Amino acid sequence: MGDITKVKLGSCSVNFDGTDLGHTKGGVEISYDPDFTDITVDLYGDTPVDKRLKAENFSVKIPLAEKTYNVLKAAIPSGTYFSTGGHNKLTIGKQAGFSLASVAKRLVLHPTENATTNKDDDVVMWSAVSIDEVSLPHKFDEQTIIEVTMMALINENMSAGNYLATIGDTTI
Repeated sequence: MGDITKVKLGSCSVNFDGTDLGHTKGGVEISYDPDFTDITVDLYGDTPVDKRLKAENFSVKIPLAEKTYNVLKAAIPSGTYFSTGGHNKLTIGKQAGFSLASVAKRLVLHPTENATTNKDDDVVMWSAVSIDEVSLPHKFDEQTIIEVTMMALINENMSAGNYLATIGDTTI
């Protein structure tokens, strides 16, 4: 028999580098994509006798409903941001070879149905960075939703097996 208390609904807060990125619209989607290589031996031809991990990709799609400079900073990591006298500016156009690892930051997703002290369902990416095209729609009959795809990069400051992310309470 199942446990109805384990059925979860709802949205999550999105915190990037200590800053709340505001409301989402359409749901946040987390993806884990492992890549394996087949281990074969002549005796069994092309039938795998084992599979070995080659790579792991951990990413999240976040449809952000608030168009703020904090959202733009997260969405366009290669941009340069200026703020003075209550005015903001984003400039775009880096040279080829710009390192995204140099601007990757901690991303925390916290289910809003959980108390702030309950971290059991949190998703924490240690070094997250936006990696996909960013569209800034301006349509008279639709909300402006900025969809950001963040990918976890390896963080060697974490322990083996925890280089990308943690699901749950990071204090245990």
